[in-house]
Amino acid sequence: MIFRKTYAAMQADIRPDSALLQRTRALLAEHRHTRARRLRPMLVLAAVLVCLALAVPAFAMPALAADPTGYALLYRISPAAAQFFRPVNASDEDNGIRLTVESIHLADDTVSVYVALQDVTGDRLDETTDLFDSYRIGRGFDSAASCTLVDYDEATHTVRFLISITTFDGQRIEGKKLTFSLGRILSGKSEFEGALEDIDLTAASLSPATQSVGLRGLGGTAAQELFPDVFDTDRAGSGVYAMLVPTGTLAAPTPGVTVTAMGYIDGLLHIQVLYDNILETDNHGLLWLENGAEKIDCLVNASFSHENGRDSYEDYLFDVPPEQLADYTLFGYFTTCDTQIQGDWSITFPLTETE
Repeated sequence: MIFRKTYAAMQADIRPDSALLQRTRALLAEHRHTRARRLRPMLVLAAVLVCLALAVPAFAMPALAADPTGYALLYRISPAAAQFFRPVNASDEDNGIRLTVESIHLADDTVSVYVALQDVTGDRLDETTDLFDSYRIGRGFDSAASCTLVDYDEATHTVRFLISITTFDGQRIEGKKLTFSLGRILSGKSEFEGALEDIDLTAASLSPATQSVGLRGLGGTAAQELFPDVFDTDRAGSGVYAMLVPTGTLAAPTPGVTVTAMGYIDGLLHIQVLYDNILETDNHGLLWLENGAEKIDCLVNASFSHENGRDSYEDYLFDVPPEQLADYTLFGYFTTCDTQIQGDWSITFPLTETE
């Protein structure tokens, strides 16, 4: 008992060397900015591993795993070690939002974990709460994992999410540790779906002003056919493409969404939409045409950034000749958001069945 207490007291004062952590942060930052290269990331991780092996004794691992940068480093090298040494904390609070683990249910190779987000200072959360792809599920075993919204309790301002994990090898998960971390929360989301009555498709220009842009995103059933070089691994991301120049507000179906241009480029009808501040709101949507019982989806949706770096333009491309436009009506579906909560939440807990 005396030795155990002495060892615990010694270990409580152990912290990763500040120079090591600074070097680790620099190396990880370099790694993130060089992911497109094939050899460089491995060299960076190897350098980090050497620093770790030389500078940190084994008994300092718990302190290293408790530091966010140290944990990120360990997890890149060995998720199992990172989770083993990660200290347990079943609740975390930041910016007036409390994150807790509520219950855990085990079934052989599958675990279901219910976590809750509660606004302890107001009512910023609602039934539309979205984690904006900012969550991470840290585990020290090979598995498939997901996180989905379950419900919202208006009386307590609490949103619950279900984390589902299934191992790849079929082995039991019980006793292992899970880390759930989160950086951003969206709420106040609204949806619009319907006809854009203000749009007169016959006004689409046959010779619109165009601009050459680099694409931020590309989708649609004909994306590979119409933009083959985007899918060429040797040339991906290097090209510029002709898109519409915004001409003004043609329609504003919902706050944060504006139709800004229409015209034909290379025989295809482009209809352009501006989505405001997508990095904060995740505003997005889609367009289609209808003619009675007939529905025409866009062939391609190509997005590119506004010069301010916050907003995003998206050209939707349709294969409809100009002489048929009078027969069609433009429809849209849009999702917008008015609240983002930023923070740094992280909980770690053993995967043990709860009542």
